[in-house]
Amino acid sequence: MGRLDGKSALITGAGAGIGAAIAKLFCAEGAAVTLVDMDEAALNVTRLAIQQSVSDARIQLFVADIGNSDAAQAAVKLAILNHGHLDTLINNAAMRNNSALSDATPAEGQTMLSVN
Repeated sequence: MGRLDGKSALITGAGAGIGAAIAKLFCAEGAAVTLVDMDEAALNVTRLAIQQSVSDARIQLFVADIGNSDAAQAAVKLAILNHGHLDTLINNAAMRNNSALSDATPAEGQTMLSVN
């Protein structure tokens, strides 16, 4: 019995790095997870990695740009629809602009703020 049995989580930025690691841990502890990322291929890699180590993992994938408020709301609705409730939200998605702040356009700055 895992520490998160019966719990559900929505994890953004779950396609790689910290988000993928959190997803693996939550599944290993028994949570049902909705994984969100704008990179479908990366989400599938995360899903396969989890399924290789957690045979009974309950995983829902949602491909979206979480910086879009409609997409964010749709992700939450999907998690609740598929798992019956939502206990935990991990806002891990983030982006950065590799140029100097002074070189960023207002649109780039707004996009970064929306996602982060």
